[in-house]
Amino acid sequence: MLREDSNVDFILPIMTSHETVAVMQWLVTDPQHFAHWSEKAEEMVQRYGMEMATHQLSALLCDRVMSDVECAPGLGQTLMEATVRRVNFIELAVALLRPYDVSGYFDWQLIEEDA
Repeated sequence: MLREDSNVDFILPIMTSHETVAVMQWLVTDPQHFAHWSEKAEEMVQRYGMEMATHQLSALLCDRVMSDVECAPGLGQTLMEATVRRVNFIELAVALLRPYDVSGYFDWQLIEEDA
């Protein structure tokens, strides 16, 4: 369920897995949650620059998701951890950082083929 707030600008560059989409939903459904992660994205850009912000924010997102995963030990935990590893945290970080990209770092680029 997506937020009804029309100010959400959260576009994944490439949707690689259902798990990534599930985490995206987790990020955008609660306005306070989305505001928190948007603020983190802006902080990362100011602190590290756009290229490093992507890696720093994706690591922070991964750590948060992993800490929120609560399963019984054994097979359940192993399966949950394997599922979380399928999440593309780089894509999520790019989607959060894109509104703060004034440099054009994340602009779409055409790939020119040699003739």
